[in-house]
Amino acid sequence: MNHTLTYCASQAVEKHSDACGLIMSIADELPGNQKEPLQKMARVLKDRNVSEAQRLAILDTRYWLPLFVSDQGDPHLLERMITVVEKSKSKYSFYWAALAYPMVILGLVFATSFLLSLVVLPLFHSLFDDFGIEIPFMTIAMFRVVAFFSGWGVPLALGLLALGRFLMITRSLYGPQIGQEFARSLSMLRGAGITPTEAIELAASSAGIKKTIALKPMRRGPMTNAIIFSLLQEPDVAKILLDAIADCQRDRVRRGVSATQWFLGPIAIGVVGLFVAIVVTTLFMPLLHLLNALS
Repeated sequence: MNHTLTYCASQAVEKHSDACGLIMSIADELPGNQKEPLQKMARVLKDRNVSEAQRLAILDTRYWLPLFVSDQGDPHLLERMITVVEKSKSKYSFYWAALAYPMVILGLVFATSFLLSLVVLPLFHSLFDDFGIEIPFMTIAMFRVVAFFSGWGVPLALGLLALGRFLMITRSLYGPQIGQEFARSLSMLRGAGITPTEAIELAASSAGIKKTIALKPMRRGPMTNAIIFSLLQEPDVAKILLDAIADCQRDRVRRGVSATQWFLGPIAIGVVGLFVAIVVTTLFMPLLHLLNALS
């Protein structure tokens, strides 16, 4: 168990038991399940439940950091809480911004397949039967593919979207996003005078990484040489430097989102174009055979 984290959580309950109303008012302004961590925090502070506070602080440290670095009646507590909430919300908006366009394109593909299977394909199938046209293999295969999509299109689309989101988060944007959260947490902690050792331990928990990873210097983060240098400075200077590092990591995340959109957009359009070309070709091939026979 993280002893520094549990100690800070118990101290937060002692110092901020009267802040439950403030935290609940912030939670009321948040949508959906984003308010749940703050509501639990407010209830724990109101009940002065130390053990539950320690458990919640371990599960979701980033929401508790403002309580760790603020004294009782600190006027900056509201500002720090709002900053943490906004950063948590922006993380998910980056991911969904990258997925929005491919999701729309993919949805159109499966919607088109569903409409074809209900309206267009039965008409062509009856027309071919009435004229006794020998249906080419490609047309038969297309009929079967569209029938498959009409039955399994929705779960297949959801599976592909889930896989794409997993790959994007874990392979494309995960590193910079973790680096941003780690540096931002360090900035808040060091700016409040927390020692570098304790700040690293708490920031690692907030970013969801192991302490051993946070202590290992790496060129692309989370523990870069720039962060190591910043931690050795005075608290005010360290806060400025760490905020600048976090901003750089945020820019890397945005560039990653833009690159992902640029890469997936043409691919999605190409898939739709290829699908439409195959459908048109396979449907009109038997009609061309019929016209040749009639002529």
